[in-house]
Amino acid sequence: MKLILCLICLTWFFTVFNKQIKKHASIFYIITVLISALTIFVPHDMLPAPVVMFINKILVRGVFQGAIFIIVMYVAVLPSKSQLRIKLSKVRGEMAIIAALFTLIHNISYGKRYFMLLFTDISALKPYEAAAAVLSICMIILLVPLTVTSFYTVRKKMSGKNWKKLQRLSYIFYALLYLHIVLIFSRGLFTKKLTYLVDIYIYTLIFGIYAALRVIKYIKKKANARVLKGEADIKNFNAPAYIKNKTVLSTAVFSALMLGVCIYSTYIYGSAGINSDVRTKNEKTAEDSDAGKAKAQNKVSENTGSDQKDMPDQEDIQSTAKGFKDGEYEGSAIGYNGKLIVSVVVEGGAIKDIKIVKHVDDEEYFYDARDKVIQSILEKQSTDVDSVSGATTSADAIIKAVKRALGEIK
Repeated sequence: MKLILCLICLTWFFTVFNKQIKKHASIFYIITVLISALTIFVPHDMLPAPVVMFINKILVRGVFQGAIFIIVMYVAVLPSKSQLRIKLSKVRGEMAIIAALFTLIHNISYGKRYFMLLFTDISALKPYEAAAAVLSICMIILLVPLTVTSFYTVRKKMSGKNWKKLQRLSYIFYALLYLHIVLIFSRGLFTKKLTYLVDIYIYTLIFGIYAALRVIKYIKKKANARVLKGEADIKNFNAPAYIKNKTVLSTAVFSALMLGVCIYSTYIYGSAGINSDVRTKNEKTAEDSDAGKAKAQNKVSENTGSDQKDMPDQEDIQSTAKGFKDGEYEGSAIGYNGKLIVSVVVEGGAIKDIKIVKHVDDEEYFYDARDKVIQSILEKQSTDVDSVSGATTSADAIIKAVKRALGEIK
């Protein structure tokens, strides 16, 4: 749904302000770079929560720039006499450059983890993560010449034939972009989150329709070229029938591909639910087992005599030495998408429990950070723990919130 909203807003923006963008393109490029720098280098604690949410949900995720690329795609297949195409065609190159500049946010935010692991420790990545990283590198390689040649000063120095030939690389870029999106959203499907399944359906429909329209346009162009060859060729060539047959075939092929992707994503989504139920049952069994062991140990402890009752064990002495004051405390910090609140319970000078009261981060990243960070703090009885690779922002926010709850920082 975020994509649809971005498409509507951006289409309106580029349609209404196409003259200003064409006339003052360099200003819009500078604004784009400044927004990118703000997003990457300014600490999120210094920004309002709605701004942080827009940055992390729209810009960093690539939804904003993806929407611009989709508009650039569709301009070429819209009816040639439509006002929408006429207005957007004027700034098609500028839109592509703006989208490419915004893509820096996405590549830097995720590349610092995934690209590094791809070249240093690929075993740390899941297969679809590694594949998505490889596709990202391929897209960057394609995007550089496409973006450079979209600048008017560069384009006017090239022959029209060479420029068009180079721009055909954009078809490969769009195909890789779609595959990249499907692979990235696969991670969300494993968390049993319905929004990711819906998003895959929407992207599949958008890219599938574009591909079919592009092929149909190519078929019509080839048919017209054959008609223009000469009278002899016309006698043996039925252009309308040729176009109709090829159009039906291409539409059927792309419909089958779209259906295949939808079935694949639905299967993953359904399998994730089964695996989740199995994990829940196993975790519950483990908890019951631990509870039984604890009960047995307590019973043994009660029978050891009054002398041992009066002696605190070594763990209690170490925990009390930490200096934590008994009670239940709350702390907050800014997470990946906004405010995060934790509740910390201290008993006998030791941190006994940490709960997440509120968060707005994406589950597939947040839960990994939550489980690892909380476990580390409880085991070490200290907030001096490592962050979680791949979910650094969420992990750091949990650590900071716990520190605030314990009064270690303000």
